[in-house]
Amino acid sequence: MEIDVLINRLLRCLFLCCLALTSANAASQVRLNPDGMGGALILPYWTAAGGNDSLITIRNDSDVATAAKVHWLGSDGERLLSYNLYLDARQVWTGAVAVIDGSVQLIGDNSSCQLSGDSPGSVGVTTDPRLLDAIRGSIEIIQVASTSEVSPLASAGVWLPCEQLRARFNDGVWSVDPQQGLLRPNQMMSASVSIISVGIGTMNSVSATALAGFSDMPQHSLPMSALPDLSSASDADAQEGQVRSLICERQGCRYDAWNRPIDAVDAALRTLYFIADFDL
Repeated sequence: MEIDVLINRLLRCLFLCCLALTSANAASQVRLNPDGMGGALILPYWTAAGGNDSLITIRNDSDVATAAKVHWLGSDGERLLSYNLYLDARQVWTGAVAVIDGSVQLIGDNSSCQLSGDSPGSVGVTTDPRLLDAIRGSIEIIQVASTSEVSPLASAGVWLPCEQLRARFNDGVWSVDPQQGLLRPNQMMSASVSIISVGIGTMNSVSATALAGFSDMPQHSLPMSALPDLSSASDADAQEGQVRSLICERQGCRYDAWNRPIDAVDAALRTLYFIADFDL
């Protein structure tokens, strides 16, 4: 009896160790997260056409400050806006896209720091409203870094004032090394879009597609930089610069390694079916 108990304990320990190793291993592999949190988020559709408005929310679901690259894309994938968004711990940014005075405008709450500019010395603080040269499109949100709980950049989870972050790009350390003082993304951001028609009283909401394990290194860059984007997945533990994906289907889960990061993202995004209900 004592031998049986000992064997059971050993088997249980081995099972828990294997489970822990699997979880740790999966942390660096691109995969869909059904919980809606991740390091890369895709909002597949926003529109201001047909009397609709789009309400966008971007959330930092962690207890530390985080930074993200936000790409607003048109319906053909053209880049309309790119900027850096700095969210305090547990902060939510909310914005709306609507036709105002004949133009499509992005109106945000301006509660979080947003920086734009394409070269050191030209970075400025961005405030809404902003014009969008399209009436529909999609959004990519790439978490580029997080901070520690005791970071001088974000004491108690609150970023330094926006002007100080701006100065770090213009004549400070971020003009030389944008990763200075930052940690790798913690994969704990989420987002959603609600398409609202006030005229007919309808609202349809969808959460962003969340990719966890997108990058295991900070990718903080100049605000107007096109990178990082969905082609920038990073997996330092993979061999020869490859990026791995974790794909789970009805038959089980499998790990694949890819020579191009975008291929790992493409594999993780493949689904058997997608069901949605919209009134547009």
